Amino acid sequence: MDSSEDGPLKTTTAKILGLAADFDLLESLRNAKTVILLMAFAKRSGWRSIKDAVLSGISRVEILVGLNFEITDPNVLSDWLKLKEKDPYRFTIEVAPRNPVFHPMVILIEGEDKTQLAIVGSGKSHGRGSFHERGVWGLRR
Repeated sequence: MDSSEDGPLKTTTAKILGLAADFDLLESLRNAKTVILLMAFAKRSGWRSIKDAVLSGISRVEILVGLNFEITDPNVLSDWLKLKEKDPYRFTIEVAPRNPVFHPMVILIEGEDKTQLAIVGSGKSHGRGSFHERGVWGLRR
């Protein structure tokens, strides 16, 4: 989950279904009631790009991350486990089983008004897969 200098989805060519052109992922994360991250792996750059927005809000945060391919940064996993230890009612952190291979990139956001948003990345990344280089699809309900 890498980002450009402008932040996630700000300069992307992603296909967003049903979202305004000025959609701001970070603002959605700040205002969320629930944030669910399902990630094949976690990297410091990706977590850094959304961390402040996720932590500044009051949302319940659920994370499921994979360890396949030894890509997940142990420091990010450690940070998440510390958050869970500090506030176990707000943070749920789980590691996916290694078999079968766990390889999604999904962010689910539920707003206070029950609005739901799903951002799903394709499994076809090239080089440094990011929101900007991958096929990222959003669907608002």
